[in-house]
Amino acid sequence: MFFERLFKKDVSKNSPDLSLLSHSELEEWLVHRIERESVRFDFDLEGLMKDLGDATSILASKIEEMNEVSIKGGGQKKKIIEFNKNNMVKQVRKFLENLVLPADYTYEELLDFHQKSEHSLRVSLENSLKSYQYVKVPIPISRDVIELVKEIKMLLDRLQNQLEEKKKVIDSLTAAQEIVKKLNEKERECSDEKEMICALDEKIKHAKTKIDTIDEELEEIKGTLEWEKYSSLLKLEEELVSAKERIRSQLNNQVSPLVKVLKRLEKQCKSKRHHLSESHAETLKELLTTPHTADDPEPFFKYLSELLARDNLGVNPQKMKKITSHLQYLILSHTFEEQQRAYRETSLELSKLREKIRESEVQRKIKEIERVRDETSNTLKTLQTERKRHVQKAEQLSIKREELEEELKEKITKLQESNYV
Repeated sequence: MFFERLFKKDVSKNSPDLSLLSHSELEEWLVHRIERESVRFDFDLEGLMKDLGDATSILASKIEEMNEVSIKGGGQKKKIIEFNKNNMVKQVRKFLENLVLPADYTYEELLDFHQKSEHSLRVSLENSLKSYQYVKVPIPISRDVIELVKEIKMLLDRLQNQLEEKKKVIDSLTAAQEIVKKLNEKERECSDEKEMICALDEKIKHAKTKIDTIDEELEEIKGTLEWEKYSSLLKLEEELVSAKERIRSQLNNQVSPLVKVLKRLEKQCKSKRHHLSESHAETLKELLTTPHTADDPEPFFKYLSELLARDNLGVNPQKMKKITSHLQYLILSHTFEEQQRAYRETSLELSKLREKIRESEVQRKIKEIERVRDETSNTLKTLQTERKRHVQKAEQLSIKREELEEELKEKITKLQESNYV
């Protein structure tokens, strides 16, 4: 039994060294000690309770004798004495009914007994003393009653003093017990957090291994002939995208010198000062937004050239020469139409190439592998975040546990110094 180890350090003192105990042993010792303190008292409890019993028995007898006393005389004075006699009898009887000695002499039972008895006694004594002033002369036995009530009060006060001392001991032991309980709880929580962190470490290790395996699989695929062909298609796709963008830029540059005139014309059409056919109106809109999609631009350029010959649309004459010159260049060289055709052909070729890439088995494999890798990477990030959270919680629990350890040391030291152990 671990209690045997408590007294090995210094037998002469007969005082246990609580620092030798583990938390679980200390908690068991405290429970045992609290139970012991609840039934052990350092004064003659049996004698005090016997005195209380004797005093209450005598009081019960005296109050009955007082009740039998007949009041001599008559008139108002007799009525007053009779009323106060009956009041004293009533108050004391009520007190005696409430004064029930406990069956077990434990701290809890005695505390409950004292609280109930003390309250009843205070009320009884207060009311009895008021009546006593009227009956103490005509009823001499009333003095014995009051003296007995005061004696019982004195005995209850003695009991209260002893219970207050006992409360200090039990409270000190209970406070230490509560700290031990909290420490045990924090240790269990710390253990749970460590287990959780270990489990997360295993999952993180598994996720990293899976990502490494996926990366190795990707490298193996990149070493195959199929990957080489697939890479060639991707390179050709980049070239076609670049060529398409270059052509689109060239078309925009072809329209750029005409933008001012085209916007003037658009404005006049909106204000009804000029009217365009439906086809020319659509071409105008496309040249200002997406030149590469403009349908049949040459007739529009010719129409615009003829229009500018008779109406400069408010454009500066010096700039108009450059504009009309550029229009003639577009009409005669057919450069704009050729660039549009090149754009369409490049777009078509790019569309067919992309369809071929989409149907590639290598791309299908790569996409599936990358999908699994992304999922695993997301899982890994989630696990790492969760692990960080549990590590932080474990650190907080460790700090709290250290604080409780220090608090427990202080409590144990005070217990040892106070002779409560």
